[in-house]
Amino acid sequence: AVVSTQSTGVCEALLSLILCLSNYKESANTLHWCNIQKMLCFAQLYGDKLENGQLQRLWFLVIQIVISLLQTLKMKFSEDAVLFASIRHDRLMTVIGSLRNDFTYITEAEHSSTLLYSLASYLDTWHMRAPHCLSDVGTILGTIIPIVSHYLTSSVSGEKEETTAQVLSMLANLTAMLRIMTPTILSLMREKIGIQCLPAPLLALSFTTPPLGTEGPPSYGILTGCLRGCLTLLQRVDPVRATTPTRTESETSVLAQKSQIIFIMENTLYVLMSQSQQAVMDVNMDPNDVYHLRRELGIELKTILEGVHRHFRKGSSVASPRLDRKLSCSSSYGNILEQSHLSFFKLGYQFVSSLLQA
Repeated sequence: AVVSTQSTGVCEALLSLILCLSNYKESANTLHWCNIQKMLCFAQLYGDKLENGQLQRLWFLVIQIVISLLQTLKMKFSEDAVLFASIRHDRLMTVIGSLRNDFTYITEAEHSSTLLYSLASYLDTWHMRAPHCLSDVGTILGTIIPIVSHYLTSSVSGEKEETTAQVLSMLANLTAMLRIMTPTILSLMREKIGIQCLPAPLLALSFTTPPLGTEGPPSYGILTGCLRGCLTLLQRVDPVRATTPTRTESETSVLAQKSQIIFIMENTLYVLMSQSQQAVMDVNMDPNDVYHLRRELGIELKTILEGVHRHFRKGSSVASPRLDRKLSCSSSYGNILEQSHLSFFKLGYQFVSSLLQA
């Protein structure tokens, strides 16, 4: 009925109803039993001409339904969600890739990044059912992360506040996706894993930020550039820490944006730590490359984490610590990072110290 109906208003109402039903396990199971996934994968109710606002809304609803069904049914719907992403792969990659030129399709790109993030938890299914799509996703991540990071650090006017929020949300999705895809640090350090058990590295061994729009996989340089950009944005949106017990609406908005920026920084830092730990453990890696990794990444992360330290010590009467090559965990820098909301950055600091001293 949805496919054959000419009225987009009726289609939108029906898809909205399906979206509501997909949030509940019993009704989601019924939708799955009725092969709702086939309609979502093959129905031509949005087509390629998504400039039409009504057709865009239908397409966004379809993506939201797939995400909702995946969150509700989890593994049971994972193959269908991967099938949807593979069938609509060209559209998803084209829209996200269009950010190389402008941000006209940022709303759709944000929806697409949310779908990719939701699928990241089902990498095994992705590898089995659509490995070519996963390869393209790696390339698009390496291409788009520098672009959105650069956009966030460029001058932001009031007219672009909504777009900035969408770009920030998209970057949060992409970095969270990378964090899911990388091995956990504990799994790497807990046991002595043979080289044959190590997964393929996610990051290219490059420590420079490529020119905007350059296609390629994500690299250490891209993610450290993302960290620097987020720190710059954090300093812009949170220039002075609030000291009053009550917050105004503006301060609440700043706090929410600040939390999202820190979330992106945590994801990025985690991926850098995990991937560098994996690289150091790889016995097949050239010792010169390992030395270069320790040196370049250690210096970059030390500089960035010291910037985080200075930002959160703003207004403090305590003098800044001396910037030694080998940092000490007993320094005032380490003490400042004892704050609960910055505990993860303390972990990153300790990791950097270990990386520099090795």
